[in-house]
This record gives sequence, structure tokens and C-alpha cells, in this order.
Amino acid sequence: MKKTISILLLVTLFGCNNTKENKVHNEEVLEKYFSVHISFKSNQPDKVNVSLRNIVIDEFQNKSVIFQESIIASNDFDELKVVFGANDKASNFAINLGIENEKLFEIKSIKLAYGAKEVFIENTADFKKYFALNKYVNLEAGSIIKLNTLRINNQLNPVIYAKSQLLNRLFEED
Repeated sequence: MKKTISILLLVTLFGCNNTKENKVHNEEVLEKYFSVHISFKSNQPDKVNVSLRNIVIDEFQNKSVIFQESIIASNDFDELKVVFGANDKASNFAINLGIENEKLFEIKSIKLAYGAKEVFIENTADFKKYFALNKYVNLEAGSIIKLNTLRINNQLNPVIYAKSQLLNRLFEED
């Protein structure tokens, strides 16, 4: 009888430990990351900022995350890759194309992903559908995404903003 109780106690003890490990493992699987992958080329060097703003931490706090990458002038396409923190969702996503030099910024593709959801942009029609430009950026006509940055009144602050349609498509739960 004591052996049977001891065996049942051990089975119960080890069974509980496995359940606890499975719960921890399942929580890790549920984490989602927002990633941005841009294939581009520029005719001038500069510093590009990729930002995710108004990330809700709790009912009292929001945070912003900004990545800055130096780019070089090149005739070949380069890659810019950014991965934000686990479960970072926000109401504002923007790319600042640099404040040092006016430039032609040609985009071959933009891939945005959150968990298993992806949006892939390769032409001006999709670009216009998902992004807005401020007054310091001009989108050239044609199928290739070519952005000219403009200095206005000696100021240069070219920014492209994700439209809410794009953010809703990526961040809304199914």
C-alpha cells in the first residue's frame, strides 16, 4: 500500500512539473515580433530612422522605439532590417529618410510582418495604398517606388508614415 501511494505521489509530482514547463513553452510561442525589411538604394549618404511610436505598455504608459541606420550612396540595392520587441504593437509607424542630404531614395520592396501576418510592397500602387508622405518627400510617377526628398525653407525632414489600414491589417487579432 505504501509503495502504491509513493508511486502515485511521484507520478503526480512529475506530471505537475511537465504541465508547468509546457505552460512556459506555450507562452514563448505566443510572442510576436514586428519586423521591417526594406530593399533600397540611395544616391546620397544619410541616417535613416525607423520608428514605432505609441506602443501601449499599460493604461498609464506608452513607449516609442527608434532605430537609426547610416546608409551609403550606392548604385546597388542595400538591405535595411529592423525587428522591434516582443508583442510591440503601435498606432504610429514611420520612416524618416534622413535630414542631412536631399536624395533620390529608390525602394525595390518593403516587407512588414507581425507574427504570421505579412504585407509585401513592390510598386507605387501598393505604396500609395499603405503609406502617406509629408511635404518633404515627393513620389515620382511610375511603377517603381522612387522618393525624392526636398529641402523647403532650408529644412529637410522627409518622413513616410504607415496608414492605419496597414497597421490594422498587421496588428488586429483574427
